[in-house]
Amino acid sequence: MKAIVANFIVKDLLMNDRSVGNKNGKLWTSDEEVSPEVLAKVQAIKLLVRWLLGMKNNQSKSANSTLRLLSAMLVSEGDLTEQKKISKSDMSRLRLAAGGAIMKLAQEPVYHDIITPEQFQLCGLVINDECYQVRQIFAQKLHLALVKLLLPLEYLAVFSLCAKDPVKERRAHARQCLLKNISIRREYISNNPLAHDKMVSLLPEYVVPYMIHLLAHDPDFTKPQDYEQLRDLKECLWFMLEVLMVQNENNSHAFLRKMVENIKQTKDAQCPDDPKANEKLYIVCDVALFVIVNKSTACHLESPKDPILPTKFYTTPDQDFLNDKEYLSSEARTVLLTGKPKPSPVLSTVNKALTVPGRRVYNKTIGSDTTSNTSTNSQPNSPVTKTRDVVTESSVGGARENEENPVITKTDDGKKEDTVSSDLTTGVSTIPKPRRGRPPKATPSPLANEKEGGAAKGRKRAAPAQDSAPSGEVNSIKIPKAEEERQILD
Repeated sequence: MKAIVANFIVKDLLMNDRSVGNKNGKLWTSDEEVSPEVLAKVQAIKLLVRWLLGMKNNQSKSANSTLRLLSAMLVSEGDLTEQKKISKSDMSRLRLAAGGAIMKLAQEPVYHDIITPEQFQLCGLVINDECYQVRQIFAQKLHLALVKLLLPLEYLAVFSLCAKDPVKERRAHARQCLLKNISIRREYISNNPLAHDKMVSLLPEYVVPYMIHLLAHDPDFTKPQDYEQLRDLKECLWFMLEVLMVQNENNSHAFLRKMVENIKQTKDAQCPDDPKANEKLYIVCDVALFVIVNKSTACHLESPKDPILPTKFYTTPDQDFLNDKEYLSSEARTVLLTGKPKPSPVLSTVNKALTVPGRRVYNKTIGSDTTSNTSTNSQPNSPVTKTRDVVTESSVGGARENEENPVITKTDDGKKEDTVSSDLTTGVSTIPKPRRGRPPKATPSPLANEKEGGAAKGRKRAAPAQDSAPSGEVNSIKIPKAEEERQILD
């Protein structure tokens, strides 16, 4: 059987692309439109999983090889051969199959122990896939396995990534899944006295260490001091902590604070010697502490017990290591608290993009290059919604969310903007002609008033040399002597 799996299933079927897929650009198609080769590959992945679950041992190291294969499929976004023959919709099917296969293997304790943190992160990131249907189906499978207590507690942390989902319905569904799973675990603990011996794997609060580690290794978290990325971190952390902190059962708020403080005294077991990785871990801890302290008044009480951290993700605390450093600046704390930085001088704030906390920022493009955005995440009060003539409703399950790189165009209104643009297109100068006679000394030119008064909102203030040029040109006009004498006689 192993020879059949290695030679036919893996090498001949999964590692080989015989046909060229449809290049229509769609991220998802109906089952009838999926190519037979991709359907066979999906069934081959399921066969691998069933074969391993039937053995329930890893003596031949077949599970390690299978997990590496599934991880490579997720890293390559579904195109395992990287020959670009497969269509995007078929790649979505294979990503979903690979993520579901890792999640299925994790339900068996023998295989859960050999799943590395990197493989767990790749599996969890499927819930942030670019394809709406992949996110939807994966979240449903994850929820069903967690509700039945088949998956380890760490997979509950994957739902925290749903805070970044651009579709409101997906975020609402993820929150309901969290509420359901947490209530089931609390009820199971209260009804089963023997469950107290397995509190580390059952108590919902123990999801926090897994969540912090997962967010610290989020590919979107690249700049630790970037305010927008810190806001995203806060949204993901609060997405989970809000449900956990609904009630302060057994002084759980203090327990959460103590747990995060203990994590700051450890190192990332995935890469303990990498200072940047550890710094990102500590920044996530500081954001989590910031959220807990600002949302609870009881978190400063004494913790009922000392939390236990998973050794698979964190090193053992060093007695000689004391991490009391604050990794969040006062400016960053202000941004996290109010959603905007402290007031700064005008010159440093002009032309900065206005963003809404927790929302994805879309780049503004030129009118001729814009495309219609039918994403269900469009903001109802944005200028786009006010000026849009026709809005296309999403199909069943939000399939229109699959349009790649949705663009929100922004139209500027106001007579001032129109006047400036018309002047630029016609090439007509708006500088007034100098009038005859001696110019008044106290009255500045209209252009100088316009530039120095700051009437044009959102525009960068010009350099002083450019401001003074028009007015200086008017005031330096010399009047002929004969003309001056004639004016005096008149």
